[in-house]
Amino acid sequence: AELGAGAFDLVIANPPYIPDGDRPDLQPEVADHEPPGALFAGSAGLDDYAIIVPQAVAILKTGGHLFLEIGINQAASVGTLLREHGVTDTCERQDISGIPRCLFSRIEKQ
Repeated sequence: AELGAGAFDLVIANPPYIPDGDRPDLQPEVADHEPPGALFAGSAGLDDYAIIVPQAVAILKTGGHLFLEIGINQAASVGTLLREHGVTDTCERQDISGIPRCLFSRIEKQ
């Protein structure tokens, strides 16, 4: 909110979304070269969304957009978090393998 309420048209985020317990399953080229803070986000991989979503909703204008990259099997949980913060216009996009990988939301404020 210190950036200014309703000041932005677009927020794009690719937060860490890997559950902490998945660390042993990562490919070495990822696990050995990326900082843990760029990869891991709590037991379900959702901790950073709980921070980003309310802040993004606060700084986006009515009609603004929020694009979030998500991890495997996180679309429903992140969608619920968005709805809890008043975001109702959300669609998901799949990656080339057919896995939901991004949530695109439009912010409507009263």
